[in-house]
Amino acid sequence: MTYAAAGQVLCYLVITITISQNENASLPGPTRLAWAKASIGFFFLYYVFFGIGWQGFYIIWTVFNAAFVLIVYFLYPETADRSLEDLDRFFAGNAPLFVWQDKDAIANKRPQAFVEREEEVRRASSIRPADVAVANAHRESVLRKEKSEDERREAV
Repeated sequence: MTYAAAGQVLCYLVITITISQNENASLPGPTRLAWAKASIGFFFLYYVFFGIGWQGFYIIWTVFNAAFVLIVYFLYPETADRSLEDLDRFFAGNAPLFVWQDKDAIANKRPQAFVEREEEVRRASSIRPADVAVANAHRESVLRKEKSEDERREAV
């Protein structure tokens, strides 16, 4: 029985590798390797599932889910109320591996440093000196006009 199981696994392995190489010959090496790993994992999963029973399968599933919850809690930054630029800036800098040590990474509200940086970028990108000069000239003309209207009303 052991020889039959080993032979069947070997047959599935050869078939999987052969098919994946023929179908994915144009794909890069890492992609082909990922396909081969997924195919091998699929064939072994069938035997694991029926070997340990459905209770054992769900125990393993529960353990992996619990581990994933811990990984997300300790290694992923908070993304609520954050822009993609904020996250890019966080990871482009010296982001710690364990984000729970960084107060800006786990804050529920957007950190003030991110807001200030966005305002600075917005100001620098949207204001041109020529536009400022035109706006100031318009403001002065409006103020002169209002002042002359006020003087005229007082004279009346």
